[in-house]
Amino acid sequence: MGLPDQGAPGLVAFEDDYYGWAMHQAALLASGETEGLDLANLAEEVAELARAEFRCLSESYRLLLVNVLKWDHSPVRRTRHCQKAIETQRERIKDLLIDNPSLSQRLDEASARGYREARSRAARELAVAMDQMPATSSHSALALLSRRFDLG
Repeated sequence: MGLPDQGAPGLVAFEDDYYGWAMHQAALLASGETEGLDLANLAEEVAELARAEFRCLSESYRLLLVNVLKWDHSPVRRTRHCQKAIETQRERIKDLLIDNPSLSQRLDEASARGYREARSRAARELAVAMDQMPATSSHSALALLSRRFDLG
């Protein structure tokens, strides 16, 4: 059994073989050949790439906020491990913003989206009732990137 082709020759239907379709579209774009491009599906896939970057930002905020909530609501959780987890997510967020500067316009939205799940996860991990966690974050998305988390 041989290796599959890197790109399928000829027209490949989006619905039948996503990989083959994507490789064919990429080859057409790279060659400057616009005839045969599946513009409707290409437009949707490009938009999906942008949405995926936003989801990455929201996920990084979620992971950051889980640790911030544990830090704020359980002094025993103020460990080097928690501090490192906070710093790791802040660096990921900063890298996402370097790579995608226009995402900075949606920081508050990404943080709010991440907070919803972070709140329930932190409550679960701290074994406290959900109503003991603030309904909304007490920190702005931007403040979370610069707040100090010192072990004292």
